[in-house]
Amino acid sequence: MVWVSAAAPSQLTSAILRLRPNQFSCTLISLNPKSTSARTAATLLLVALYCFLTNSCSKAPSKDGNEAASLQAEKQIQCGYYIADSQISPDPKAKMKRSCVVFVHGIFGDGHGTWTAKNGAYFPKLVAENPTFTDCDIYIYEYSSPYFGNRQLSIVELEEDFRLHLSSDNVLAHEEIIFVCHSMGGLIGLRFLTDQPSVADKTRFIALYATPCIGSDVPNFTRWIAAHNKNLDSMLPLREGNDFLRGICVSWKTANAQRKRPVPAYSAYEKLDTDGIRVVTEESATYLSGNEVALAITANHTEVCKPLNKGDVRFIFLQDKMSKTALRPEFTYAGRLVSSQQIPIAHAGVQIGYPLSKTLITDPNGTFSFVLQENIPNVKFTAICEGYAPLRGTIDPTGDNETKIFELAVPENTNSTRRVVKITVEFTTTDDDKDDDTRVQVTLTDRKNSVVLVAPLPNQKFEDHSTHRFDFPVSATPTLESLNGGQFRINIAPNGHDTWRFICRVVVYTDDNQQLVWGWSASQLSERQKDTVFVVP
Repeated sequence: MVWVSAAAPSQLTSAILRLRPNQFSCTLISLNPKSTSARTAATLLLVALYCFLTNSCSKAPSKDGNEAASLQAEKQIQCGYYIADSQISPDPKAKMKRSCVVFVHGIFGDGHGTWTAKNGAYFPKLVAENPTFTDCDIYIYEYSSPYFGNRQLSIVELEEDFRLHLSSDNVLAHEEIIFVCHSMGGLIGLRFLTDQPSVADKTRFIALYATPCIGSDVPNFTRWIAAHNKNLDSMLPLREGNDFLRGICVSWKTANAQRKRPVPAYSAYEKLDTDGIRVVTEESATYLSGNEVALAITANHTEVCKPLNKGDVRFIFLQDKMSKTALRPEFTYAGRLVSSQQIPIAHAGVQIGYPLSKTLITDPNGTFSFVLQENIPNVKFTAICEGYAPLRGTIDPTGDNETKIFELAVPENTNSTRRVVKITVEFTTTDDDKDDDTRVQVTLTDRKNSVVLVAPLPNQKFEDHSTHRFDFPVSATPTLESLNGGQFRINIAPNGHDTWRFICRVVVYTDDNQQLVWGWSASQLSERQKDTVFVVP
């Protein structure tokens, strides 16, 4: 039993500071009052202290105070991808998906309790099982957040810890990322995106559940805790001269305004108090929302990020933002190949040029389509179909139900006797060079998949914005006709990490001294994607 005298605030503070953290949840209070106001102040402070520690951003401990504190100190930090049944692994255990949803808990929280509702529903699991997020990996970031002690990491330190985990676990290799943050986790996310513009460029949005953007009054209610916890101290209100928090907000607004596509920050805020205290006010939670409408959630600070099921507004909020927010606007291009008799030409190969380097196959109706994130007029394409002359054309974004029709004609058989005797392969490196120890090999096959040429390139570095040409005799001397619809493959064998971006052009020399040029653009190879295949026009 701990006896606290309420005779003077200084004596009360001194008595509190002598308590050990693992005593708070089992301390009995006996007052020796000298005044009613002192007794009231002491009672409110100690009750607020107890409630704050047992109902913080993590789930309330189910064991006695000593054991709970011990478990928190010994708990192994676990970051990784959600697999199934709350299993976490640094490896997604399957082919990497296009997008990744990253969960970031708040102060005193963890990767499980923060996101688990009273009925056992786990927010990351609800996301993983919802069709809206089919093409998303789920990643849970966790960090140690004790009440006291030297094991605390500041928000600045946590930002770097966050970056290292996302990098080492290949989260940053995804095409787009969605951040879901609770409380202080939002401050970590905001700082990280401000300092990492390349990640911000691929961030679809950041969802902030009760993030104290301009601070919280909780550190004022528990000043002595804030004095011993650097992160609580970092979340004092702006009105009290919190330059650290002000810097996060100003830097975010400045960086976001300068981006070609600002990162949307969607906010949700609590409508209920936590033991009589509004931990994060509506004003603080929505400070960085801009013109976006914030969501009021009838829950306290602890429960604001714990949906009970997929019909819970806390889940619908995230699902709605995922459905309505695209990393970039999308424009659909659709064409249809028909013969001169208007008969659909199914299963024809269509090679799309800039800004893609992609081969499509027409469906049974002769239709092909693709999506770009920009409205680009006159996208070049080449259609290849056996028995027809190659068709080169351009295609624009479709209007409502509009599909452009292209006619293919039966060719004159002029290429049946012309033979290929030499090819020149030309690589123009764009903005990411090839290392000198990355080996490159090109392979040419005809439309029957017979190998015409296999040629390794000399080992050398391809600098940014440089052009390298290589001549290869073709001993098999295939006819031009036999190469139509064949494949030109580029394969690399990097020694470690290497990403190479380039434009490829092939000059074909025939036995009658004619030259043809095959060109492809916007290609990228790396240790993760080591080869690319182009259709021969």
